[in-house]
Amino acid sequence: GSTGNAGKIQITTQQLNLLGGKEIGSNTFSSGKGGTIEINVAGDINVTQSAITTSSVSTERLAGQGGTISIQAQNLKLTEGGQIGSNTAGEGQGGQVIIQVAGNVTLDGYIVIDDIHSSIISSVTQGAGNAGTIELTAHSLNVDRGAGIGSVTFGTGHGGQVILHVTDQVKVSGSETINGEKVNSEIS
Repeated sequence: GSTGNAGKIQITTQQLNLLGGKEIGSNTFSSGKGGTIEINVAGDINVTQSAITTSSVSTERLAGQGGTISIQAQNLKLTEGGQIGSNTAGEGQGGQVIIQVAGNVTLDGYIVIDDIHSSIISSVTQGAGNAGTIELTAHSLNVDRGAGIGSVTFGTGHGGQVILHVTDQVKVSGSETINGEKVNSEIS
């Protein structure tokens, strides 16, 4: 099978708006490693109905690990299913997600497009690999209306750590009812 790694993405800008189904992604569909994504924004990052992802998707036994996502900004807002995630759908380890924000991080709501997509920051594995660490530094963190932060596995691996360095307040509140099922906001 194929073994290529995904490439590295580096973005440095004043403001980043990712809206309406767009993606910044460094993904591989082989046994290679998901790519590294580094984003440095002087101002704010807004991700609405869009995603920043790195992943390794392979059914091969020696599948690669998810890549690392590193984000620095003044403020970060994920709305209507906006997502940041390092994922594997094979045997590899989940990648790290490191977010450093001087101000506020807001995760709010979901969207239904073919499936339910919550606003989320995640490291997810679906095989034998362990999920990666999520480390978030901010002044305040607000997780609302069914949004979440999670380092989880849907396979035989272990969930990873979620480390929060928040100087003011962490607020996890609200839920949404989707197709008759209540979805709570959470950090897991």
